[in-house]
Amino acid sequence: MITFHSLEDREVKRFFRDKHRIGRVSVNKYGPPAEGPGPEGELLFKKPVEPGALELEENPPSRSARLRVIRKLREE
Repeated sequence: MITFHSLEDREVKRFFRDKHRIGRVSVNKYGPPAEGPGPEGELLFKKPVEPGALELEENPPSRSARLRVIRKLREE
């Protein structure tokens, strides 16, 4: 997903984070085992991909673009 505004980026970031966290196991090794099918998606990059210097030179309006990527692991 490519976003061009901070409010759009925040919404996409939260949506991807929620899909990545669904069904995650607790860090507490003494807790009950996780139930359910697990996360729906896997984040491919922790931070958004931003345009490089060459892209900015060739295409100045791309300076506000942010690319976030999630890989779908299963259907809902």
